[in-house]
Amino acid sequence: MVDEENKAAEEAQTTEVKEEVKEEKIEEPKAETPKEGTKGGKGKAILAVIAVILLIIIVTKLSGSKGGGSVTTPTPTPTQQIQVYKLGEEITAGSATITVNKKQVSKGTAKSKPAEGSQWLNVNLTIENGGVDKQDIVSVGTMTLRESAGTSYQSVVTDKTGATLSIDGTVLAKAKRTGWVGFEIPTTATGLQFEYNAVLFGGGPILVDLGQ
Repeated sequence: MVDEENKAAEEAQTTEVKEEVKEEKIEEPKAETPKEGTKGGKGKAILAVIAVILLIIIVTKLSGSKGGGSVTTPTPTPTQQIQVYKLGEEITAGSATITVNKKQVSKGTAKSKPAEGSQWLNVNLTIENGGVDKQDIVSVGTMTLRESAGTSYQSVVTDKTGATLSIDGTVLAKAKRTGWVGFEIPTTATGLQFEYNAVLFGGGPILVDLGQ
């Protein structure tokens, strides 16, 4: 009788143990609930990083456009040098042949003279028209006098540029014209060069050293 009671007790304990094991297997650990705002916080952090990167890119580009960083400077085109001629030389410019014959310094006459501290410099030249059409010679705007200091002087009326002596006028085809053009310059001017732009004859500017 005692053995049967002990056997029943052991079976009851075995059943309890199995039920406990079963309950333990059925019960699963609950997944942790994400903390509120964790996902949103990470998203905001990523957006902030992207915004900073974009800002750096924009600032870099703007700095480069305003002269910062490495900028390639275009190489300037060398200025074409004009040949300088001497008194008495024949110069071809387009269809014209030009010769600066001589120069003459003048302090004027009793009726007309340059301003105080200035003098007149008259230049005598010959222009031969080798073209097939007549050409009008105009000294104003085409003939100037340069000095070494960099100043240029326009032609003016002097004692040598009267109606019959001036280079201004018409030169026929296959003909030539000789006359004077005058300039008013300081008495201290040096390094003088006569310049004539023979654009009316299809040529360019010429320079003649006056030796002063």
